[in-house]
Amino acid sequence: MKDTGSTKFPKDLTVSVSIIVASYNSSKFIEQSLYSAINQTLIDIEIIVVDDCSTDDSLKIIHKIASSDNRIIVLELIKNMGPAGARNKAMEIARGEWIAILDSDDFMLPKRLEILLNEARAHEADIIADDLIVFHNNEGIQEQSFLNKYHDKPFWLSTVQFISSNIPSYGYLKPVIRRELFSQHHIKYDTSLRNSEDYFLILKLLLKGAKYFIVPFPGYHYRKHADSISFRRNIQQLNSMREANNEVLKSVSPDNICVINAINNTNKSINHECDFLFFIDALKSYNVIKIGYIAIKNPTVILYLYKSLKEKIERLQQNK
Repeated sequence: MKDTGSTKFPKDLTVSVSIIVASYNSSKFIEQSLYSAINQTLIDIEIIVVDDCSTDDSLKIIHKIASSDNRIIVLELIKNMGPAGARNKAMEIARGEWIAILDSDDFMLPKRLEILLNEARAHEADIIADDLIVFHNNEGIQEQSFLNKYHDKPFWLSTVQFISSNIPSYGYLKPVIRRELFSQHHIKYDTSLRNSEDYFLILKLLLKGAKYFIVPFPGYHYRKHADSISFRRNIQQLNSMREANNEVLKSVSPDNICVINAINNTNKSINHECDFLFFIDALKSYNVIKIGYIAIKNPTVILYLYKSLKEKIERLQQNK
């Protein structure tokens, strides 16, 4: 790993927020992402960009932007580690009181971090998140609020609520986290996960007693495009999530029945999602026997199919 920017960073500057950006072949969007960090009204920040062995021009773009702002630190990994591993490397050198994760294809509104830190300090929160606005890279598709109609006022989020959430799923939000929690509890990103790594990091912190506050300010914009992985899961990723859930269960006190039940219910949902993916494969291959077997074993796959088709029709209608 090479640190190609930290030598020019003013070491005596107090840092409120360390913004961590894991980048892999992000040349299409990295410029907008980084400038959204640079243009924050909160000035006392550092921006740690970790290039995860990109093969496109993204590293060149990153260095060009970094040359104009000495708050940017560029780390170049010598081995691809995925988002979790890249973020862990950044957290090793982060100096901010708070950690903010910014995906390389997303962007933030200018006042986002200032608003979140003010709210976190006012409410003495350990973790704070805002609304996530989902927008499509294709023109003509409307932006969507992730919290949507479900929340219009700030609220505290409990561990059970976090685990049990489905619509909306709080695991997709991009919270700002008090950095001392990671060293205090020896918590890092799970590098075995290439999906839902943020969810399990937050879950571990909540189980350690961290206080999570959410404000419905639309400060973070999530770009949904063909290469997005956050909303697409395959069998391998689902199996990894189930294994991660089982590992978490080992650390939960037997008296904490509500949390145990919530995690077990999540595993049941993962099993249903796996069955649905198997069902889709059977449909594509016209395997009538397998289709019938899965449908009888788990009738909810029909409901999953209905919801999937309904969402696809709605997207097509929005494109018209």
